Amino acid sequence: MVILGKPGNFAGAIGSALNLRKLTTNIQIVAWGKITGADKKNVEARWPGWETVIKKTYGINVHETDITKIERTAKGKEPYDDEYKLTLDGSTRTLITIGVLISTDHKQTTNLHKNLHLQMDGMSAKVAFNMESSIGGIDVVGDDNNDGSTNAYHDMWSAERAVVNAHVALNKEKYLEQVPGAMVAAEGGDEELYQGQIDELH
Repeated sequence: MVILGKPGNFAGAIGSALNLRKLTTNIQIVAWGKITGADKKNVEARWPGWETVIKKTYGINVHETDITKIERTAKGKEPYDDEYKLTLDGSTRTLITIGVLISTDHKQTTNLHKNLHLQMDGMSAKVAFNMESSIGGIDVVGDDNNDGSTNAYHDMWSAERAVVNAHVALNKEKYLEQVPGAMVAAEGGDEELYQGQIDELH
């Protein structure tokens, strides 16, 4: 696994490497160029003794360069057996890896939330447990909501939760639409009375 750190946030790359060690010990870090004095100060504040532990104890190589080319070289392999060749800094130096983790900035790239007047929490739309936004019937899933996670598996999970809740809500709505007519047919009385009770439930 190769971790490509974000410029100005080398400490984040170290954190990612430490988190991934439970999954694999074959990790290398590409620092996206020379590690600056500010980077070293920040990483030392967050991960004291990082250089000794990361490089010597854990055996993680740190390349103070950039990746200029990524090629998928897994031809003829099973879909889950991936492999990539990374060219470092335009040279002939390459790394072979089964995965690349790239740190990027998180920023909102749409004005849709503003146009819809959704309640926000920083750059993310505020959502309830069922992924519904501050406006009923509008769900926000994935990295655009404020439920505190940002990865592909979370995106799929939050979308599934929104769909399941929408499915349940639609079924309940369809049921409630049947109540006034069914009650009149079974008990008699005024359909408007039953409809008023349903409206109160809504």
